[in-house]
Amino acid sequence: MITIALAFLNKYIGYLRWWVLFASWIGIAWSVHHVDVLADKAAQETRVETVAQSIPKVITVTQTITRVIHDANDKCTNSGIPDAILQQLH
Repeated sequence: MITIALAFLNKYIGYLRWWVLFASWIGIAWSVHHVDVLADKAAQETRVETVAQSIPKVITVTQTITRVIHDANDKCTNSGIPDAILQQLH
């Protein structure tokens, strides 16, 4: 029984080696892709967190700038802020 199995394996051992090698390449490619996707997600979450933490500072600075402009009695204070700038601030 063992001799039959060994004869079969010896006959197809080359194919088996190539299959194992090919399967390992696929496994390595998938793992590199998976790690890359996870790294991208982590970097994106870090950027979102940084932006979310900076929003209060942006609001404070914008309010301070608006207050300074209004207190200066500048003729530009009577003009409205363009919609594009308001949208970006929003």
